[in-house]
Amino acid sequence: MAKSKTKRGNEQDTIEVFRYPLFASLTYRGVNEDKDQRFVNCFPEALLNETTGAKKFALIKRAGTSLYATPKSAGGVGRGMYVWRNIAYCVIDNTIYSGTTNIGTIGTSTGLVSIGEMSQNAGTPYLCISDGAKLYLVSTSDVVTTIDNTQVQSTTITTSGSGATTGTWSTTGGGGTGATGTFTVTAGAITSSTVTTRGTGYTSTPTIVAATGNLGTGAITANLCAFPSVNIISIVYLDGYIFAGTVAGRIFNCDVGDPTQWQPSSYLAAEMFADDLVAIARQNNTLVAFGKGSTQFFYDAANATGSPLANVEQAALQYGTASFGSISQHENFVCWIAKGNTGGYYVNRIEGSAVTKRISTEPIERVLNDEETSISSALGYAIRYQGHFWYVLKTTSRTFLYDHDENVWHEWEYPSAANFPMVAAQEVNNTLILLHATNGKVYKLDADIYQDEGVDFTVSVVTSRIDMETTNRKIMSKLELGGDIQSSSSVVTVEYSDDDYTTWSTARSLDMINAHNFLKALGSFRRRAFRLKNTGNTPLRLEYLEVQVENCDY
Repeated sequence: MAKSKTKRGNEQDTIEVFRYPLFASLTYRGVNEDKDQRFVNCFPEALLNETTGAKKFALIKRAGTSLYATPKSAGGVGRGMYVWRNIAYCVIDNTIYSGTTNIGTIGTSTGLVSIGEMSQNAGTPYLCISDGAKLYLVSTSDVVTTIDNTQVQSTTITTSGSGATTGTWSTTGGGGTGATGTFTVTAGAITSSTVTTRGTGYTSTPTIVAATGNLGTGAITANLCAFPSVNIISIVYLDGYIFAGTVAGRIFNCDVGDPTQWQPSSYLAAEMFADDLVAIARQNNTLVAFGKGSTQFFYDAANATGSPLANVEQAALQYGTASFGSISQHENFVCWIAKGNTGGYYVNRIEGSAVTKRISTEPIERVLNDEETSISSALGYAIRYQGHFWYVLKTTSRTFLYDHDENVWHEWEYPSAANFPMVAAQEVNNTLILLHATNGKVYKLDADIYQDEGVDFTVSVVTSRIDMETTNRKIMSKLELGGDIQSSSSVVTVEYSDDDYTTWSTARSLDMINAHNFLKALGSFRRRAFRLKNTGNTPLRLEYLEVQVENCDY
């Protein structure tokens, strides 16, 4: 706060000028957003004096959203999005879209999905989608293959035998149908067997019989897929493997380079603590397993049998996560809503190898704790835009953004909603795109507009209460708003409250097209908070409020 003094002619009355920066930390005293300092639809940006090293902040109006694509014109629940081969793949309701083309359906229609990819450097490239029950593999030609544990994934020649002739095979028993394949014979002995159709519904190993040709005295055994049918949704790619976990703490992996093959012995148990497994993620070259009240780290130990993973014992944490959807892994960070066994929720971040940091503030944590059981519906994702790297945390009613570089939080809202209704963010061809939660559309962040779905959104800045460090009554004769001069009309309304944010004065307007924006005759007060609002398809950058006051002696 900058301060200066001037004297009136009689030298007895002192007029003081105070300059207040508009940005500071969020300071909700409870969960009510109507009280205390708040910043909505604008983000702070540090302005550094290279000579003195002093830093101050400007508040910049966020970018708007414009339509990028409409995969489902009738609307639908957005469940996940991933850019693969420069194409945005979305899951909306129970449908997988490649761009705007319907390429297949999945077995569930609600809840988030987890999406990753099998690298072409490790094997056949696939986009991999998990819904907690099955794995859906999308090929480079957009053919969708379903993987679950009721299928025949491979066969083993248990007896080569004699007297066989090349042909095809089918199955009997096992409770399922549809698995077929071929077998080849050399000199009457079975030499190879290939699965043509995996079938479905098998609950036990079926018997393979010849459909054409003859098995002779040979025998072929079916191998069922061991992909976990009831899993924790999240999947992770690491070193040529796709990993999937179960609530019981088992972390399964596919064959290296091949997510169609899952062996029953290829798993490891996260068992340092007794809690259930909630989610898995990747941080650099480690796999992170989040429980309800603990977190473990694993690395690729290249084990010859079973799981390739080994436990990093010294890195274990005695807190886990309250929400699978809140986990976001991008660049050098993993962020999530953390929960221990002592109560309460907070936002934590893993940096680098396994260094953790609590990044939420007490006001943010009060809002999270007020979510109660709804906290499991919270979700998080990352946005890098306009020189800022944000962790976006969406609860049922609010959307908060944490700036990794500035270490501060602010909020985003939609014109028609109390939160920002996007569930995923991706970058495609240097465009930041967002999947809407309910309308079946994909939007792009657009720095040239200040609207969402064609409707102007509102910037709202609420300050803390100012009192010039005295409760004496003060007379405010002038207020000036500092910020950038705009090339077209950009109106900011100014209100003030002298009764702890309970009632507000009639709004008065300032237009940032003007070089000098000030108000006069603002009455008397003891403690005063200000509320600034801007609604319009125009840019805005604000720096400070400068007030001129005369102190009274009572």
